[in-house]
Amino acid sequence: MHELSIALSIIDLANETLKNKEQSVVSEIELEIGKFAGVDTAALLTALEMASARTPFSSARFRITSVKATAKCRDCGTEFELENYLSSCPACKSFRTMVITGKELRLKSIIINH
Repeated sequence: MHELSIALSIIDLANETLKNKEQSVVSEIELEIGKFAGVDTAALLTALEMASARTPFSSARFRITSVKATAKCRDCGTEFELENYLSSCPACKSFRTMVITGKELRLKSIIINH
């Protein structure tokens, strides 16, 4: 379950943010996860709950925003939403595409209450 190692990394990164902020309480952590990031969001939320126990994040709400997968055709330049990695360009039917979004796994924001 690699979601636990991802959760621990997120908590470590959030701890770095709180490093010099004494008596701070985190109320929310927002993440952006792409469609093709390879992360099971339900498993990640469970892992985040476990990883945040007995930390300043134990009462934090974890909010996950899904990012659609998009690609750009290398032949005609059309940008389009990807359903899967094998999707062809809807304009010219080329398979020479480049993924633009959808692989993200980003800590977008941390809301801190003093």
